[in-house]
Formats: sequence, structure tokens, C-alpha cells
Amino acid sequence: MPRYQPSRFKSQKEVDRLNEKRSGTMLDFIDDFTARFPACVDEYETLLTDNRIWKQRTVNIGVVTPERALNLGFTGPMLRGSGIAWDLRKKQPYEVYGRLDFDIPVGVNGDCYDRYLVRVEELRQSNRIIKQCVDWLRANPGPVMVDDHKIVPPSREEMKGDMESLIHHFKLFTEGYCVPRARRTPRSRRRRANSASTSSRTAPTSRTASSAAHRDSRTSRRSTRWSRAICWPTWWP
Repeated sequence: MPRYQPSRFKSQKEVDRLNEKRSGTMLDFIDDFTARFPACVDEYETLLTDNRIWKQRTVNIGVVTPERALNLGFTGPMLRGSGIAWDLRKKQPYEVYGRLDFDIPVGVNGDCYDRYLVRVEELRQSNRIIKQCVDWLRANPGPVMVDDHKIVPPSREEMKGDMESLIHHFKLFTEGYCVPRARRTPRSRRRRANSASTSSRTAPTSRTASSAAHRDSRTSRRSTRWSRAICWPTWWP
């Protein structure tokens, strides 16, 4: 783990305190975070959850019924705050979410206070997910990325010291790679909303033809390699 260095802004004592959790691996650092984070969330709740002023400004404010939330296309905590237990990671699992154990918090009244409670509980559930991933990585040591440099770029160190890695890097970033002929619509949960992207590969099939098509698209403003990718929220029919 990189460590802080003393400077005119940080004393040696402060640097030693910051580096205390950085003496191990990245997994050790993340694991330590998951152990400390619930106490931080407790502080947030101590400050706000039963705060009289906070509740006066959020309880029964901005009430959204489940029907209206669906009609407006709400996603995430906005939708779950209205009492609808919809979470893409549970309903349509992708990546490793199907193997993780976590809960979906939902609101009751659909007001600002419910949405606040949902977001706070999601902080705890996110920490729970991270902890499970750390435990899995500890139990299954090894590389976490594919070692095929035809689709994954080599490291900067390898690229600068090995001619084959330099060629892989050059071809990957100038030509890209060809995917099978198909139409795909993967969905995922993003920071602001659930989203889906549709991409359709029609032609060409070789790297040489692909490169030529890409050059033609620069001049004609038309791409023969990919159709246009369209993004829309997952609730869209």
C-alpha cells in the first residue's frame, strides 16, 4: 500500500497515524475499512435519525405513492423509499451479485424521511457486500483479471520493457478487438440510476476490415462497424 510522507502540512505523528492501516495489503486496508465503517454510520444516525429538527423537515414531506413512483420512472432509493422492493442486483443479478447475501431496504410512507432511512441502510448493506467480496478474495487467492493481452492491455511496466507487450498495447488501442456477431442488451446498476445499453455488431469480422471501416467512419461520419448504442432506464418497456 502507498504511504503518506511527512510534509509541512502533515507532521510525523499524523503521518504515522494515517499509515497505521496501510502496513498490509490492499485487502487488509479494505477489510479494516469495513470494520470501521459501521461505527461511522452509527454516528450519522445518532446525529440525524431521531433529531427533532431533521424529522420536522423530512417526515411527511415529498410523499410519493408507489403508483406515482412507477409512473415517474423512479429507480434506486427513490423507488424503494415508496415501498417497492425493486433492486436490479436481486431481480436480475449480474456479475457476482447472485452469489452475495444482502437485503433490500424499503420505505413505508414514501416521504423524505423514508428515503433517508433507505439510503442509510444501503450504506450498511454496501459495507456487507464489500466484506463478503474481501472474504472471497482471501479464500480464493490469485489473479483477478484475465491474462490475455489481446483483450486486456499489458501493464505500463511490461509495455515499456517488452516488444510483444508494446505491440499488444498498440494494436489494442488503435484497432480494438472483435466481438462475436450478436446483439446484446446488458443491464447494470449505476450511481444515478439503473441503465441498459444495446450494441449490435453487424460487420466487419476481421481486424483488417475493422480497421478499414473505422478509418472510413472518420471521414464519412458513418460507422459500418457498430450500430448506435442506446441507453435507457431499465423500467422502460
